[in-house]
Amino acid sequence: MQAADGVVFSLPKYLFVGSKFLAFLERLDTLFHMRRHGGYEPKAEKSNSELFSAKPFGIFLTSGTGHVENEILRIVEEYIEALGLKPVFSDRTPHLGVNVKTGDAKGEVLHNKEAMEECREVVARMVNLIERVRHQRLKKRKHQL
Repeated sequence: MQAADGVVFSLPKYLFVGSKFLAFLERLDTLFHMRRHGGYEPKAEKSNSELFSAKPFGIFLTSGTGHVENEILRIVEEYIEALGLKPVFSDRTPHLGVNVKTGDAKGEVLHNKEAMEECREVVARMVNLIERVRHQRLKKRKHQL
């Protein structure tokens, strides 16, 4: 994830956001916390606590019901921002990510044309953000030389 230009998660949403995904974010947050505070015992010199520096982050949810719990998405947003990831928002609800409403049939998600277009828009925003971050880094390097 640290070497990637951006991070995208696509996951099924049966009940809110999956507990395994939240546990994953919690573990990443623990790494961040330990780096920021020097582990369990205070040290004189702390390492750089940043895991991800403004790296674009997108999330795609697949659900049968179409209902996304906003409180859970706020928690996810707080985790990813605390990790230094930059959330890429959609113009439509739930805004953080794309909710692809489907039924139970295999491949049904691909028939939701509106959601597929929204996914393309979020990916385009991520690519745009990646290009801006790269440009800023190059500009900063040139300035340092």
